[in-house]
Amino acid sequence: MMDELRQVFGREIDEPLPDFSVFPPEVMEFESPPGTHHDCWPLMIMTESALAAMRSALPQSAIDERRFRPSIVIADGEAGHPEFGWKGRTAQIGGATVEILDPCPRCVMVTRRIGDDLPEDKTILRHIVRDLNQCVGVYARVVEAGTVSVGDTMTFL
Repeated sequence: MMDELRQVFGREIDEPLPDFSVFPPEVMEFESPPGTHHDCWPLMIMTESALAAMRSALPQSAIDERRFRPSIVIADGEAGHPEFGWKGRTAQIGGATVEILDPCPRCVMVTRRIGDDLPEDKTILRHIVRDLNQCVGVYARVVEAGTVSVGDTMTFL
């Protein structure tokens, strides 16, 4: 089972596996929560600064939000990965209220080829595992449903 988990998460033998306690219990039995079409939690939020920080750290890699499959990308104007400090906070995004959960442990999917402009690149996951505590972005769940549109702001409550 450990070999299979290492393969799924793209971990080298000397790299740790993610902290599985951040996943809902049903994910340990099913690939995603039954009746859903998301990996683990309903939302994954990233910042533009996280993308910029990875571009700076990996100038030879094609860093594009499509690799990370975020639900929402926040234009934040900060540096680094500020979303790692949001755990436990509640935010208004457009007409929706969301609760920020844990940082999102990343798997081998971020290394996959998406097209000619985004070739396979295993150095991205090596950077995430070794320099970002295995995570990019944060999970979130909807507290109060509402419409979210491109250009809406995020405000912490």
